[in-house]
Amino acid sequence: MAANSLSDLVSIMIAASKDKVYVETVEKMQQAFHELILAEADSRRDKVSTLICSMAKIDSEVIRFKREYTRVSAQLSPDAVKAIDNYLKIVEQKKKDIVYEKNSLKKRRYKV
Repeated sequence: MAANSLSDLVSIMIAASKDKVYVETVEKMQQAFHELILAEADSRRDKVSTLICSMAKIDSEVIRFKREYTRVSAQLSPDAVKAIDNYLKIVEQKKKDIVYEKNSLKKRRYKV
C-alpha cells in the first residue's frame, strides 16, 4: 500500500511539474507573440511614414515640374506635350499606388 501511495505521490509531482513547464512555455510563447506583433506594428508604422514622405516628395516635384512645364509648354510640339501629359498620368498612377499601399498597411491589425 505504501508503494502505491508513493507511486501516486510521484505521479502527482511529475504531473504538477509538467503542468508548470507547460504553463511557463505557453506564457513565453504569448510574450514572444506579443513582441512579434509590436515589432510588426513598428515596421508597418515606419513603412507608412516612408510612404507618406514619398507621396509628399512626389507632390512637391510634380508641382515644380508643372510650373516649369506651363512656362515652356507653348514652345513645345504637340507630340512633346502629349508625351509629357502621359508621363504625368503615370506619375499620378504611381502616387495612387503608394496611397493604396499605405492604406492597406494601416488597415491590417492583429489582436493580442
